[in-house]
Amino acid sequence: NKAGYFAPQNNPELYQDPDNPDITIIPDWPILNYLEKVSTSMQDNDEILSNELLTIIRDVSNFKDEHDEHIDNYSTWNSFIKILSNIPNKYINEEDIKLIELWLKTKFHNDFLSAEIVQSLFPKLVDSKEWTKAELVFKIITDIKKENKYNYKLLLDDYWLKDLLE
Repeated sequence: NKAGYFAPQNNPELYQDPDNPDITIIPDWPILNYLEKVSTSMQDNDEILSNELLTIIRDVSNFKDEHDEHIDNYSTWNSFIKILSNIPNKYINEEDIKLIELWLKTKFHNDFLSAEIVQSLFPKLVDSKEWTKAELVFKIITDIKKENKYNYKLLLDDYWLKDLLE
């Protein structure tokens, strides 16, 4: 990250389509494709690489802009869940797991994020008997968020919760 490729402020912000202000564009951060690919080749003893990837995930997730807000880019969050799913469990701590709450609280649909959690991250933790981490993920995804004055819903997309519980 010495060249600044993974600097948190490089996480692309959303913007309105100039031709249609009702459409919000959520750009991909192309460098994350590289990180996803690197994470798929990790071995159980890749402590240095694991820590480097986790540092990027933590720094970008915790970054706030000049308005003291996180950059809400669910494409970035989705890549982070994919990368977490590939990092050996022993390097992932509870604070890393807690970032999932921030990611799922996106202002946009979180169905891609939900799918990645249900299909990759959660099964990885359960299959390796990482019960404390799996329990924390489950608590987060079943947390309730207020959508508006009258409606509440779970953080995890309903379809994917049903899929998880079947």
